[in-house]
Amino acid sequence: MHSFGKFIKESTVLEAVIIVITVVVDQLLKRWVIRTIPLHTAKPALPGVFEWFHLQNFGAGWGMFEGQMSLFYIVSIVALVYLGYEIWKGSFNHWLWRSCLSLLFAGTIGNLIDRMTLGYVTDMISLTFISFPVFNVADIALTLGVIGMIIYILKIEMRE
Repeated sequence: MHSFGKFIKESTVLEAVIIVITVVVDQLLKRWVIRTIPLHTAKPALPGVFEWFHLQNFGAGWGMFEGQMSLFYIVSIVALVYLGYEIWKGSFNHWLWRSCLSLLFAGTIGNLIDRMTLGYVTDMISLTFISFPVFNVADIALTLGVIGMIIYILKIEMRE
């Protein structure tokens, strides 16, 4: 029983660190953009790679489902309940899968905080080397969570 308790404690720490750091960085960066960059204005960051661009997103990526806030609330809450349950239950022993669940949880929280407090999601990272929608740290966490899960399924689950 001691080793099981140690596993739960260690995995909870990993997950909590990922969630807290991701949400804090996401929210701090969003607040910085809101305070320092006028809406629909760019500010140079890393030339040839990305710029800061203050955008209010009332939908999802690529402007899909614009104005469907009730849908986003429902989907976000269902996702948070499911992800929170999976994280708390700790049924996945692999660090990569737990990390991915944590990134998905953190990304969902980050964008939900915006929707609940502002009525939209603040996006601010605009890639300058390709045409791509403006996004934020929460979006990065969601994307990395999904990519990590695909890697886990292809590399680890297939091997077992």
